[in-house]
Amino acid sequence: MPANIIAHRGLSQTHPENTMISFKESYAQGAKAIETDISMLKDGTLVLFHDYALNRCTDRTEGNIDDLVLDDIYKIDAGSWFSSDYSGERIPKLSDFLEEAKTWNIRINLELKGDGDPKLWERMTKATIDEVNDSKIDKELIYYSSFEFEILRYIKKISPKETVSCLFWDDVNNWYDKIKGIGPYSINLWDNNLSKELVLEVKEKNYPIYVYTVNSLDRARDIFEWGVDGIFTDDIRIFNGML
Repeated sequence: MPANIIAHRGLSQTHPENTMISFKESYAQGAKAIETDISMLKDGTLVLFHDYALNRCTDRTEGNIDDLVLDDIYKIDAGSWFSSDYSGERIPKLSDFLEEAKTWNIRINLELKGDGDPKLWERMTKATIDEVNDSKIDKELIYYSSFEFEILRYIKKISPKETVSCLFWDDVNNWYDKIKGIGPYSINLWDNNLSKELVLEVKEKNYPIYVYTVNSLDRARDIFEWGVDGIFTDDIRIFNGML
């Protein structure tokens, strides 16, 4: 995962997150890596959507992402909540995104969401790996992350060569014990919870550190000096000189 500036849900500062227009614009602006979120619809379709509930990033005022089937995403507006300029943007299918990304030759971070029924996690995870394989995209460009470490353990069980990263939010106590049995490439930490001491502790265990979500050039410079290896940002344009 060498790209050190990762477009968080595409160019989500200026475009509706996790939409094809957001991904395309981040690539046009020079992104060498894009992060996005995997969710599964009721009929098993894999889509790129962050939240469990639909109301924040679509025109639906109620309902959850796993209430939907494929036909629904062609009717739901996933752009006008951000700006009327993006009215009619749709929730993308993973397969459509991978088909487009094959031509870009950039790193893709697929975050597997753990909301909803834990019994569905294994089904979603296996389906994601199968869809990536079926896409014929360069597997060296794909890595997976999750806050749900059982998802990552399952990935390593069914496909041991996959690259995975452990996501932490605010609970970083005993982080090293929590990742045992996973073998992650990196530890991905929340910027609000970052400290020099934590960076040093993780680096002493020889793990790369990636930090989300950093939208300030000064902040990025500071934490890179601490030893951080990469950042996720909503606006890669800030970091054009570092791409």
